[in-house]
Amino acid sequence: MAADLELFRQNLTIDRYLMMLRHSHGGTIVLASAEMFPRHIAKLVLTDHRLLGHDDSTALMRHREEREGDVRFELAYHTPRTDFPTSDEEVKEFMIRIIPIYFLIPKLIYLDIWRR
Repeated sequence: MAADLELFRQNLTIDRYLMMLRHSHGGTIVLASAEMFPRHIAKLVLTDHRLLGHDDSTALMRHREEREGDVRFELAYHTPRTDFPTSDEEVKEFMIRIIPIYFLIPKLIYLDIWRR
């Protein structure tokens, strides 16, 4: 996929990407692309990206255990990951429930913010 980004850059006929901002697996892809084609990406911003070959499951479980009982994370950690959204409205509801895992705004109530 890193090579695909390079082909896309060439197709755009630009010398380099000014910035690549990616999250999760996308961060893994652009990191690989930056390693393969360092002169073609000026800046990287990686948010909660994954490192290939690194197992962080122990840290993730510890982090979750530390949040146990915190009402801000109640919906996020108890939302089933098996019932995948099939409509825009379901995607919105799913995101409302899981967003505290990724972005914490301590003094605000998530459901009120996202439902406006």
